[in-house]
Amino acid sequence: MLKSVMMFWAVIFTANVIAADKRVCYKDSKLEISYKSAECNDSKNGISQEKYLFEFTNKTSNAIEVSFERKAVYTSAEGREYSTKDTPTFKVALKANETVKGSCETKEKALFVFSKQLNLNASKLKSVEISNVNIK
Repeated sequence: MLKSVMMFWAVIFTANVIAADKRVCYKDSKLEISYKSAECNDSKNGISQEKYLFEFTNKTSNAIEVSFERKAVYTSAEGREYSTKDTPTFKVALKANETVKGSCETKEKALFVFSKQLNLNASKLKSVEISNVNIK
């Protein structure tokens, strides 16, 4: 059933990954957090967006829970900068030696951040900052 649902979304929500290298934004002996940009196209709904997809890698032989805050800074179409109003805390649970990745289909907000609309002249992401990383 889950596989059928995933295939359904894969057909409806086509994703083309932009040729961008993975960028590491946090790394220590237990955990690595990185992201890459992706062009996410939902042709059924006429939406074309760039998102930053996060990847969390547990480098230990134990299960861990990662909590962190994320602040996103955007540049408006007029050139003004603004940031997200709050820095919510996100959590990601990882099994031993597990890697969890965001995708264009991901609904879990810890695994992606919106960058910009590709088919509109709108604000775009200037930077993203991960802070207060805690591992349990």
